[in-house]
Amino acid sequence: MASSSRSVNSGTGRGTRYRFQNRRCQCGRKAEVKISESIDNPEKLYFRCQECGFFEWWYAPIDVQEGCYDFVNELRREINGNYKELGREIDGNYNRLRKEIDGLKFVVYFNTIFILFVMFILFVILSRMN
Repeated sequence: MASSSRSVNSGTGRGTRYRFQNRRCQCGRKAEVKISESIDNPEKLYFRCQECGFFEWWYAPIDVQEGCYDFVNELRREINGNYKELGREIDGNYNRLRKEIDGLKFVVYFNTIFILFVMFILFVILSRMN
């Protein structure tokens, strides 16, 4: 996930340079960084997604060292990798269970036909005895 920076004018009129992490919204896209033009929050940065309606204010980090960004990014990559691995594992389990269910359905159908066949034979034998 690439980090980005954006120059924004502060309320005092002098330029301030902020470093921020891109955010992903609920639909998985990168949320756009916007600058508020409202009276209550002038020139405040926020994240917004037009597709899913995601909204989140951006807050400037306080005394965050560059190494922390790298550490957080590394953790995010690890978490995303874990999610992908779990997803593959769940897909594999789902497919295995699906095949097992299909096999059990076949056994049930086969047993039903076999029982009906045996009942038919018994019926024929009993009919001939009378």
